[in-house]
Amino acid sequence: MAGLAVPALSGCPWRPRVMGPELSVPEEWVSVAGVLEAELRVQLAATEIGDRTITTRTYNGTISGPTLRTRPGDTLRLTLMNELPGNPDSDPADINIPHHPNTTNLHTHGLHVSPAGNSDNILVEVLPGAQFAYEIVIPADHPAGTFWYHPHNHGSAATQVLGGMAGALIIEGEIDEMPEIAAAQDVLMIFQELRVDNAGHTLLLEADMFMSNFEHMFPGHRLATINGLPAPVVRMQPGEVQRWRLVNAKATENLLFELEGHQLLLIAWDGITLATPVSLNSLDLAPGNRADVLVRAGVAGTFDLMSTGTGHMGMKQHAETLGYVVVEGASVAMGLPDTLPAPASLIDIAPEEIVRAREVELSQAAPTNAFPFPRFQMDGQLFDPERIDHEAALGDVEEWTIRNRSNMAHPIHLHSTPFQVVQVNGVDLLTPRWADTVDVARSGTVKLRVRLSDFAGIRPVHCHILT
Repeated sequence: MAGLAVPALSGCPWRPRVMGPELSVPEEWVSVAGVLEAELRVQLAATEIGDRTITTRTYNGTISGPTLRTRPGDTLRLTLMNELPGNPDSDPADINIPHHPNTTNLHTHGLHVSPAGNSDNILVEVLPGAQFAYEIVIPADHPAGTFWYHPHNHGSAATQVLGGMAGALIIEGEIDEMPEIAAAQDVLMIFQELRVDNAGHTLLLEADMFMSNFEHMFPGHRLATINGLPAPVVRMQPGEVQRWRLVNAKATENLLFELEGHQLLLIAWDGITLATPVSLNSLDLAPGNRADVLVRAGVAGTFDLMSTGTGHMGMKQHAETLGYVVVEGASVAMGLPDTLPAPASLIDIAPEEIVRAREVELSQAAPTNAFPFPRFQMDGQLFDPERIDHEAALGDVEEWTIRNRSNMAHPIHLHSTPFQVVQVNGVDLLTPRWADTVDVARSGTVKLRVRLSDFAGIRPVHCHILT
């Protein structure tokens, strides 16, 4: 694809800077009369990324997948149709290495919904040629915000997400009706790392994924995209305010996000509206995190939309330009909100509510001859779908201290229930924050509180560096 070359950032001379196409957003599917009914087809598709054609697993043939737009109280009726070819491998002796790349399922990341039956049940396996009818009921008091969906089958999730299988899930509500936010253009940005071989096919082996991170040694294996586009261009007028929904849909990398020459006004984190906006220079989104920000354009010019040091499994690397904002045209006057409608269903968790404290330790199993890379452990154990590690009664309120003994950061995600982060690395937060994914630094600790409310069943908790 022809483009306008711009200077490389210092420190990474091998990466040319080329302005890509205008940013476009995925197709939207909107609920009707309280129901969003649709077919998600998992397909191999050829897709153009800049001047390359890649063949990868997709939702409905596109990177990223269709956006699902709903409201609290709606029902998602999604038929997941697996149209991939048969798996190229047999059952592995070790389930904790990548396998069965064409078996899939569906996770609605961040939704406070049932994890059982045909709801957000990640223990379902949808084999090649099969389909599964999901029915996910969103509670009437569910927070409005930015969520997302992706495959979650153990052994194939990384391969499929690294190939582009991800989509946004937006719940509209009170925040969308605020005058300043309603007046702003709503812009979705799904950030992905596509990892492909020299022929343009998604990498299957975790070893290849690790090695492809060193781009100066293995050029072309990693493609950074926003909504499936390389280095896209966002256009704004001076003074214009836009609402950006940022989704880190990467499988291994943090997104250290900033817009050159501009402040970011944070209004929501992980789909949960803040009580008061927070002005920031940059944002650190771990894999799985989302952030809603308001951006007011400054003077005319072209500005880099950057990750200021992509973090691969907690290891800082080079900065990179992910896209561009072109500010041009006549100035406009648009306002920013001073306060926000925080969700009434999420009340700060007080210490006296806590009925149980737990400690969770993150570590790594040693490499083996069959798999020469570390494998992640919780409390000294590898994942086993037949094992229950902790039990609690519905309605219990708990406090967890998560200690990272490994040599890389781990973004910890809890299904079905948001939690409140109250302490990081031994320091209490002045304002505890709600989240569904929290990055635990190397040799770091995080303390969180959670109400295990509304839904019985198995609630997975895991590192969002996917397998």
